[in-house]
Amino acid sequence: QPACRPTPVDTPGTPSRTPHWLFETHLTERLRTDPASVQAIRSSYCFEILGDGGGTWVVDPQQRKVLTGQAPASCTIEISAADLFAVASGRLHPFKANEQGRLQFHGDINVYEIDALMQLLRLSSP
Repeated sequence: QPACRPTPVDTPGTPSRTPHWLFETHLTERLRTDPASVQAIRSSYCFEILGDGGGTWVVDPQQRKVLTGQAPASCTIEISAADLFAVASGRLHPFKANEQGRLQFHGDINVYEIDALMQLLRLSSP
């Protein structure tokens, strides 16, 4: 299992389309406003985002928190920033990405929880 490392500072550009924004603004808000999806997720998930704007975030839905950097998690998800946004916009299904080697799961995998987590990550418009 890869070690969760601190997230680097975002580079200038379009902050609304960075992993930093997706986790620390969008997902944090969704954790507060989508109790049905939150209730379906009992585990914590570490996201290792690779490439430009990448970093590490741990999502703990039961605490309604997104932590930057290292923290214990039941499952680690490795994905590139580009593929993360493809999943979040609905253009790429996470399990299809896994079959294609574009997303890796490490640790305990719960299909229902991952589906609920991806619903929380979903962007309203691509």
